[in-house]
Amino acid sequence: MATFSYSLTDTKIETGTVTRTRDITELYECVSITPCTSCPPCIRYKMPFLDSDIFTIAVDFKIVNVRLKRIDNSLIQLQNSWASNNILTITFADIPSNERCFYIELERKDGSFCCFEFAYERVGVDCHDSTILISSYYDTSDCLGNNYTGSYSNQIRIYALLEHVANESETVKSDDKIISEEIRDVYQLSFNRQGFGLIPGTWLHAHFTKSVMRGAVVLTETVDKHFEFEKFEGNIEASQNVISDWYPVLRLKTLACEQDFICT
Repeated sequence: MATFSYSLTDTKIETGTVTRTRDITELYECVSITPCTSCPPCIRYKMPFLDSDIFTIAVDFKIVNVRLKRIDNSLIQLQNSWASNNILTITFADIPSNERCFYIELERKDGSFCCFEFAYERVGVDCHDSTILISSYYDTSDCLGNNYTGSYSNQIRIYALLEHVANESETVKSDDKIISEEIRDVYQLSFNRQGFGLIPGTWLHAHFTKSVMRGAVVLTETVDKHFEFEKFEGNIEASQNVISDWYPVLRLKTLACEQDFICT
């Protein structure tokens, strides 16, 4: 029986015999939603970034060319070093320091284009405390088909606040004596900037609700602290009665600190 070698190129090699051409998209996980729309795009929202950020996005086609463009559609630069087959690794240190806002245009191998439905905007040091860097862990794939066994990461930055709101404890008793206690801090994550909520039907809405918040452990980074939270198991709903933008308020619990009261 013939064996096949998949090297993430445009060919499938049948060992020892012939080479047949095969579309590269057949080798990828199914990605049910991408950030792409028609070009030039109608920018629906903006996502903040710091120069130190590195984000990864998966699309359902092989990326041939990457163009960074200003909101007026003028070209900033080609950035093909970001592309690796269907994975785009956005390294913001590569963005010229004088560019405050940009969107991304991708070219497929058939010559067609798609553009991100959102733009990125640089956040100044004085505004850093209004954003949160957030991601989560997966062993294999998330509900959008993104595969985490390689280099993929769902890390994004959002305009939100993270505030400590409560403490929780759970005790275990034996013969009416407390033998152990688990203590958790409870934090509230809230989208706090008008015009930067979750818009239903967009890539950000799907990415946040079905990928970022559904991993085994949720990681957040503010201007001065890092947190590890337990798996988020709640619903993500609109916190206001609005038509287009969602401004959810979520409660996250830190990993348990366990105290044992029995000497062994």
